[in-house]
Amino acid sequence: ECDPATGEPEEGDDGFEDDYSLEAADIGPGDFMQATYLPDSEALWDALEGSEAVETFALSSFASIEECIASVSELLNMCPLDNALAPRSKAAHKAAFTGRWLGQAKTIARTRMAYQKGAGVTMELAVRSENPAVSELVVSAIA
Repeated sequence: ECDPATGEPEEGDDGFEDDYSLEAADIGPGDFMQATYLPDSEALWDALEGSEAVETFALSSFASIEECIASVSELLNMCPLDNALAPRSKAAHKAAFTGRWLGQAKTIARTRMAYQKGAGVTMELAVRSENPAVSELVVSAIA
């Protein structure tokens, strides 16, 4: 309670107990990536050679490369290059993505995928960034 004349809290009044409910939120590495087209991705890939993180994943839950690349694109939240989201083959596909981590560190990711009926998609993800720790974090988005 406040004194109406002064607007000051009354002596000994600690106020009311506040209660706020929080909703659960999932935050992943892709939430910190800005999907940005970075020109001359080949030169960028070569320039960032020393900061690479590579991991291979067995993604048995995917029934096609199309389904897998759509999910990967959403998780990474990076700008797809060329025909990254439009595989020409049902058996194998390569894709590249670019972006900026926290709007600053240039980052490029390359995937190689192979689909085998009954086994799902096997994917190799290689990431290079101006910040080597970012490369590891982006790869962890899939795991």
